[in-house]
Amino acid sequence: MTSRQRKILSLLVEHEFLTSQKIASLLHVSDRTVRTDIREINAELGTEGILSRMGLGYYLKDHGMENGEVTISLESEEDLKRKIVRRILFEKEVPYLELADELYTSDSMLAKLVSLINRNMERRWSKWRIYKKNRFLVLELSESEKRDYYDYFIITSNLSQYFDMGSYQPYFEYVNVLNGRI
Repeated sequence: MTSRQRKILSLLVEHEFLTSQKIASLLHVSDRTVRTDIREINAELGTEGILSRMGLGYYLKDHGMENGEVTISLESEEDLKRKIVRRILFEKEVPYLELADELYTSDSMLAKLVSLINRNMERRWSKWRIYKKNRFLVLELSESEKRDYYDYFIITSNLSQYFDMGSYQPYFEYVNVLNGRI
């Protein structure tokens, strides 16, 4: 482990949460260098010892959390996916690592979220994929295709998140009874 990586660990021991920008400014290096060092520290430890939490930054796994684990709830993961799609649709190119920092997530988590988005969208349009091109996330679509993409994304994410058939079963039974009478 390098001395800079040891400094990153000591900073995270001292502070509950730190963003990559804050660590970079304290060590006089770039954000990218900090993220690379954190990836290397985790690889050397053989575990995800340094994690990130949306809105707060990086932290040590057993430091700053009661149970030592952070899981992203379905709601926050859905929010992250919406933010990613909106950024990609409304900007021509989105810097990959800059987006990871803005969302307070690691680049591997960002890759996972993009993969989940692509997998969901493949059901309808396999050719419309978000991909990484020269450190940018890109989705090359015309304006009308962007509208179709966004509509389909919102509909499918909202249906899976909010529409539970089991909770509507009494309603459907009631409607069938009414239709049978008429």
